[in-house]
Amino acid sequence: SDESIQPIVELSNHCPKLKTLDLSFSRIGNQGCNYLASLLENQNSKLKCLHLNGNEIGDEGALVLANALANNSTLKRMDLSNCGTITTRGWGGFLRILCNTSGISTTYASNHTFERLWRGDYDRNRMGLSGRLLFSLQANTDANKTNTARRKIFRFHLNGDFNLAPFLSMDPVTLPTVLGWIGKDYNANYAGIGQTRISAFHLILRNFPDLCNYPSRERKLRQKIEEEYALLKAG
Repeated sequence: SDESIQPIVELSNHCPKLKTLDLSFSRIGNQGCNYLASLLENQNSKLKCLHLNGNEIGDEGALVLANALANNSTLKRMDLSNCGTITTRGWGGFLRILCNTSGISTTYASNHTFERLWRGDYDRNRMGLSGRLLFSLQANTDANKTNTARRKIFRFHLNGDFNLAPFLSMDPVTLPTVLGWIGKDYNANYAGIGQTRISAFHLILRNFPDLCNYPSRERKLRQKIEEEYALLKAG
């Protein structure tokens, strides 16, 4: 129950070698999730699996647990199957932690460790998880976390006619570095990255022709104005 979970968490905080904690069917509700969050936020914790199957956790508790994963780089699994009151709102909290799409940098800094919210595939299919959340969880199974971040960034920021605003504000020194990162060959064809990468390059270079030493219309106009000004000044 919520009342009995606090001493369990306090004891677990003093067990740095604890890797798995099974609290299935323990009548834990939203209040108990606050105690569990303190365990997940403990930087000394080595917990990898937390089983909460069959408890009475709703959206509020799910959001508390999700937020506790923001800086957690050890937990890989949290079984929340058969907690029937968690809705899209609660699962959305996990998506924001696993793949914050408010910007490229926030996506890069998201949690790339946590990879599972269910016990078996049957449970997963009944939980109503979104495609974006399932993609983020699957991407996190990659052992190379840099590649995990790249997959998320390509999927949510560099796909289709994506927003060019972040690139428009980059200075001429930073932009080529970013393009080099986009074009890096590591697992380029994995999960559609190869084709997305080509499309991203095409869209960026189409809007930044100066990168190929091909003068843009604005650059030509600026050069013409500068030449005319130089002639006027000389006369």
